[in-house]
Amino acid sequence: MGLRIRDGDILVTGEGFIFYAFGYCHPPGRVVSFLKYVPREYADLFSIEWLDYEWTYSSKRYLRPKRLYSPEVFSEIIRVFKRNFPQYLYYHETLGRYLISVPLANIKELHTPRNALRRLLEKDRRDPLENKALRLIHLLSSVSGVALDFFGVHGSICLGMHNERSDMDITVYGASNYRRVLWAVKRLETRGAVKLLRGTSVEALRENTGMFEGTRFVVNAVRLDTEIKCSKSIYRPHGEVVVECLVEDDSECVFRPAIYKVKDCVLLKGLSSAEPPREVVSMISLYRCVARKGDRIVVRGMLEEVIGQERYFRVVVGSGLPHEYIALVPRR
Repeated sequence: MGLRIRDGDILVTGEGFIFYAFGYCHPPGRVVSFLKYVPREYADLFSIEWLDYEWTYSSKRYLRPKRLYSPEVFSEIIRVFKRNFPQYLYYHETLGRYLISVPLANIKELHTPRNALRRLLEKDRRDPLENKALRLIHLLSSVSGVALDFFGVHGSICLGMHNERSDMDITVYGASNYRRVLWAVKRLETRGAVKLLRGTSVEALRENTGMFEGTRFVVNAVRLDTEIKCSKSIYRPHGEVVVECLVEDDSECVFRPAIYKVKDCVLLKGLSSAEPPREVVSMISLYRCVARKGDRIVVRGMLEEVIGQERYFRVVVGSGLPHEYIALVPRR
């Protein structure tokens, strides 16, 4: 397709499934993804609890799982795809499990946040939510000094399938740009222009979710080309562990997967490796930016051996195991 597919880019297939790309490095000819919206005509194939309202896109009615990222929903999607749509599964030999992935040949439409913002800026007539999203982006750009070229709109606004319940999902390209925008959000809060939501511990730590003119918004980061590095490493799972570690580098925690470089790890539960893990990697968006350099974290996930130019261990959260998490250890 001649275009790099990044984390969060939206893929629409011939059957009408709407997938979101996951990460930046994919098997040849495929895009590792997760299924977000299912056409109403296929919903009865899945034993999934759906949200109690629908979306409309290209004259199709869509449903979305109530628990989008749970291991149970993932397993059910794998089950249904094996039986009905096997082309959207890829068996990862070293991980020993199926991944949801979309063949490039099956992508009918590709929507990116950056292009969606460009379309919105050029649109002659916009609805109230679109205008509000643009006001917020202009405000964030002005206060942060980050040019509009590094912003995008994601989610239902990106697809033009938003409704009265929709929020504003804003994308910022580049880690340094993203941190400047987060600074701008906090500055705008002191002016009363936005209100950050801190109702949960994760919201309070991330400080990227808030309210603007009565509508919820979230701001997330996507890598620039210069920040994308794909290796040919092999990842070999060793089993579930619980570890406590010190974060020594949080520079890549803003992306998905979120990467925390760690040291001084103590095994609390599970099989010990020959050496302690050097990374904690979260495949789950919830755990982006939940820890900073100097924090201690407790992590429950899959211990993996990374075999490539160098060999080391990491703990992966979002491997499909139940009850995986990253928790901050309170500072004394």
